[in-house]
Amino acid sequence: MEASPSPGTSCLLDENTFTENFMNQMSPRKTYLCYKVEILDGDARIPLDEKKGFVRNKVTDPACPQQAGPPYCGTFRVEGCQLHTGCPTSSLTPGPCRCYRCSAWNQGANEPGEPCHAEHYFLDRIRSWNLDRELHYRLTCFISWTPCDTCAQRLADFLGKNSHVSLHIFASRIYSLSDYEAGLRTLQAAGAQIAIMTSNEFEHCWQNFVDHQGKPFQPWDGLEVVSQHLCNNLQAILQTQEN
Repeated sequence: MEASPSPGTSCLLDENTFTENFMNQMSPRKTYLCYKVEILDGDARIPLDEKKGFVRNKVTDPACPQQAGPPYCGTFRVEGCQLHTGCPTSSLTPGPCRCYRCSAWNQGANEPGEPCHAEHYFLDRIRSWNLDRELHYRLTCFISWTPCDTCAQRLADFLGKNSHVSLHIFASRIYSLSDYEAGLRTLQAAGAQIAIMTSNEFEHCWQNFVDHQGKPFQPWDGLEVVSQHLCNNLQAILQTQEN
């Protein structure tokens, strides 16, 4: 049985990391994926706070937003994590990630490991939970870029094999390389709900995944304008399949 999180122990994004990677007017070279898990019981949602956190990609091409730097993984149960701002046991010095649940598959900057997108680490984490097939789970992701075509296919394959799991994705911006449009349509056809983040989702992330020190979320100028523009683009992509 998985250990329960220690009271008051958490691992959160710092304010600058959140703003630099989720601000929808910027084009960062990293991808962050924040996630939460809920059990669906009729109309009720039961949050599983021990299955709540974030991951970051580890790939090789720093020019690609899905390919920058080592994996950076957050979880709400930490033992001596060296990389995560907000971790009370963190020394904030370079070294391997020591998160309670993710150290098995996430290496630090100086550790060996295959480069992977954030969605790959997320899928590894889900599989490690061995979610009860007698229950129905809702996975909600807040991601700085929509999945690439390969990751979209991986997520679609996972949903096809796990009917007890539903996936809701809110993205800050649209990743538009390779065959990304077909990938998003494939993911939607597999049952995933895909949407663009609005001020509501940005505020939710700020409150739940950021070490905000009690400060309220401050929307940046043009947030809703850019969000609506991206929403229109995403709907055009997804509706192509429906037509």
